[in-house]
Amino acid sequence: MKNLLTAILVSLLMLTGIPAFAAPPATITYQGYISDSNNAPLNVPIAMTFSLYSAPIGGAALWSEHQAGVPVVNGIYSVLMGSLTPINLPFDTVYYLGVAVGSDPEMTPRQELSAVPYAFMARSADRLTQVCSDGEVLKFTAASASWSCAFGAGDLQAASNLSDLNNAAIARTNLGLAAVASSGSYTDLTNRPTIGALSTVASSGSYTDLANKPVVGTDFLAPTGIGSALTGLSKSQISLGNVENLKVNLAASLDPTAGVDSLSGYAVGSRWVNTTTGKEFVCTDATATAAVWKETTASISGLLVTANNLSDLNNAATARTNLGL
Repeated sequence: MKNLLTAILVSLLMLTGIPAFAAPPATITYQGYISDSNNAPLNVPIAMTFSLYSAPIGGAALWSEHQAGVPVVNGIYSVLMGSLTPINLPFDTVYYLGVAVGSDPEMTPRQELSAVPYAFMARSADRLTQVCSDGEVLKFTAASASWSCAFGAGDLQAASNLSDLNNAAIARTNLGLAAVASSGSYTDLTNRPTIGALSTVASSGSYTDLANKPVVGTDFLAPTGIGSALTGLSKSQISLGNVENLKVNLAASLDPTAGVDSLSGYAVGSRWVNTTTGKEFVCTDATATAAVWKETTASISGLLVTANNLSDLNNAATARTNLGL
C-alpha cells in the first residue's frame, strides 16, 4: 500500500501583504513524499488525515483534519493544515503530528513539531484590549492568565510628579526625599550634632567668642600708628632681652644735670643734645640724684669746615693749605 517516506518541512505559513495589525493565519504548511508499494511516486490526488497530539505515543488527538483530495505530483504533496478545521491550540507545550493516508492506520512514529508553529502564542497579544496610560507597561499575571497595565518598579507615577504638586512636603514624600533636600536648612538634617556641644563661635562666627584668643597688649601690640610713630614699646615686647630701651632728649635747651637720672627714665647710654650750644652728652651713670653725663661733642680740630670746602675756593694753593697738603 502507499507509504509516507519523509516529512520534509513543518512551518508556519507567513503571507506577504497581510496588514500589520491583522491576526496571523492559524494554519501550518506541511510537505511530504508519498509512493506506492513498489516505491513508485504517486501522481494522483489522495485522501489524508492530519492530527496533533501532546504525546509521541497514545493519547487522544487534540486537533484533527481530513483533506479528501490532496494533490500529489511525482510523489510530492503540500498541504495547509488548519485550512478546513482551525487550529485553536495555545502552542505552549510540545505537540506531535500524526498522518494517515486513505483508510490506512496512522503512520508511526509521530513527528515532533518544530518551533515555528509556536508563534501561535503571539496571537494572544492580538486579543489584548487594554489601553495603557503614558509610562505604563503591560503586565501578565500567571495566576489569572490575564494582562493588565501597571507602572514599572521604581517608576515615578504621573500623579506623584513634582509638576503636579503644589506642596513641597508632599513632593518630598512621593520622591522619598528628606526635608533638607528642598529647605537646605541645618535644622532639617537628621542625626546632626547638638549645637550646645559646640563652641559659641561655631554659630556666632565672632572673634570675641573664641576661646584662648590672644590678649591685646600682652600677646601682641595694638599699634597706635605706623613705623616710627609706634609708642610705648618695651624691650620685652620686641624681644630685645637685656638691651635697654633708652630714653633720649635730642631737643634740650640746657645741659643735663645729676638730677637727670633713672628716676626720670634715663639709663646708661641715653643721649642728650643741647640745641642751644650744640653740645651732645651720653649718660655713663644713671644713679638717682647722682647721674653722670659725659660730653661727646666732636672737636672741629682737623676737620674741613664748610667755609674751607674746595667748592668755595678759587685758589689751589689755599686749598692745599687748608687740607694740610
